Amino acid sequence: MLAILSLAGWALLGGGLATAAPSVAPVDAPPEWVARAPETGSRVELVEPGTAPRAPLRLGPSLGARQGVVIELDVGLSMTLGGVALPSEPLPPQTVALGIEITGVTAEEVVYVATVQRVSVSEGPLPEATKAALDSLVGAAVEVRLDLQGRLRSARPMPGAAVLPAAAESLGRIYESAAALTPTLPTEPVGVGAQWVVLQRAAPGGFPVAVRERSTLASRDGELLVIERETEQALIDPAGSMAGLPDGAFSRFLVFYAGGASMGRHHLGWIGPERAAEATDLDATVSLEMPGEPPRSLRVELRARKGVQSGPAAVSDPAPSPPPDPAAAP
Repeated sequence: MLAILSLAGWALLGGGLATAAPSVAPVDAPPEWVARAPETGSRVELVEPGTAPRAPLRLGPSLGARQGVVIELDVGLSMTLGGVALPSEPLPPQTVALGIEITGVTAEEVVYVATVQRVSVSEGPLPEATKAALDSLVGAAVEVRLDLQGRLRSARPMPGAAVLPAAAESLGRIYESAAALTPTLPTEPVGVGAQWVVLQRAAPGGFPVAVRERSTLASRDGELLVIERETEQALIDPAGSMAGLPDGAFSRFLVFYAGGASMGRHHLGWIGPERAAEATDLDATVSLEMPGEPPRSLRVELRARKGVQSGPAAVSDPAPSPPPDPAAAP
């Protein structure tokens, strides 16, 4: 049950994959853009400045402002080993409610604290151990620092959380999601139709990847922006080792495709979108060589759908439901 946020680490990167079936290809050398992805931080490249009038896009929340964010996540996962389907635990839709408080605003950065208010899953009575682990997440908080273009400077867990060990990995995923609520904006003045690319590195699921996010400013009405994003991921090292393999085991990716698409309404005075929908897909085949066993292939298919909504006051806590399709948002 608690594995849902870990398995959905691919989805929590933000962006997502087009809802059309992906074109899955064998893993060869990394694409040329991977070399431009920095080891730390992110690189922003303006592709098209858009139509006039053009103006800078800068975050501008008010010091002390409070808002609520609700994240709904629905994940489907299937795995086959040597052509045989593996049993998998169902992953019911999950809801995470966060409280956001702006604790610092300067000419260079915005600082906010995101506090977990609730984590729940939409199924029947939970085992007591699972319920206790989820309940222990409530009250945990992370301090996030962004520059005025929304680029992450730091994310620091706040002391005092009494999170059970069984929920520690889930908390890490929540913190990652809380730090990625705001889109990265270009430094140059832009108008409607502007396009920019953000390059960075990450390790969702434990595998180092480079991430390329292409954003389009679909519309602007004062401080309210509609941004469309397409994201793709590429392995940095196809022969990277998988976590949890025994000594002497070897793994190599044979096929890898991960990415997605999203659309969201973002207010420059808020942390988190007014409303956003994302679709993220992963399709990978890995060759596994275990000591004393013939090589076998493991195929993993993950389909994640995420909905996010936020507001200047605490967002009401809706019953978990499948997030909307990106094509229908905002």
